Amino acid sequence: MVPYLIFTVLFKLFRYVLTGKFTIDMMFLKPETALWFLLALFFMKISLPIVDRFRYPLLTVTAVAVFSGFLNIDSNLLALARFFGYFPIFLLGFNYESYRDSFAERYPKVYGFYEKYFIVFFALTIIVSLIAISRINTPRICFTSAYEGKIAVEMIKCIIVLVLLFLLIPMISRAMTNRETFLTKFGKNSMAVYMLHVFILIALNHYTRTYIIMNSTVTAIVGVVMSFAVTFILSRDIVTKYLNILTDSVANLILKTENV
Repeated sequence: MVPYLIFTVLFKLFRYVLTGKFTIDMMFLKPETALWFLLALFFMKISLPIVDRFRYPLLTVTAVAVFSGFLNIDSNLLALARFFGYFPIFLLGFNYESYRDSFAERYPKVYGFYEKYFIVFFALTIIVSLIAISRINTPRICFTSAYEGKIAVEMIKCIIVLVLLFLLIPMISRAMTNRETFLTKFGKNSMAVYMLHVFILIALNHYTRTYIIMNSTVTAIVGVVMSFAVTFILSRDIVTKYLNILTDSVANLILKTENV
């Protein structure tokens, strides 16, 4: 929550420098750009002790995610729509090891079969996911709107997306390695990348939108190159060091700390 408060103010000031406009209407209630993730993550974290009291926590929050499509609320308000939608994914990832061990103990033959043919299952899941993404054209994929049109069809699409994400989580976790590589630091310092890239995005959007017209191929190439360059620069340890100094300093000002 502390980084969310800090960067909400900084983004407002940055936009003011670029555009000369500064508004405080719904300032902390409607997240700026990518800040919805921090707010949704905050709600997910504080909800963990609550959902752990349910007999079937993952099934419960999944049902909530599916039926949250009936809530006709502003999708950006407190990032609630994304909180409800992504909470099952967060919960599965948070408890993945315990779920995996429990499944392996209860169904050893099934788990052994999965381990033996992991590459096949992984490839099939990726292929099916790519097909689903190309076919399911709805904002509900990103949980940014309520159900529209044929409700039953939209609910099925939402369920398909969640199931595919549930399948991808254990497979991506299985494919991960503890061995350090060139990309290790990118993930290690991901908070700095996530928080600071938005400033670059806002500046580029402001200065280049009316001047650069490119075809889709060139746009894709430039996007990949710039994404890699920005990620590489912002994932440096020195960037994370000063970001932590900023957030820790503000946290010490607004939060009561005790020496134990």
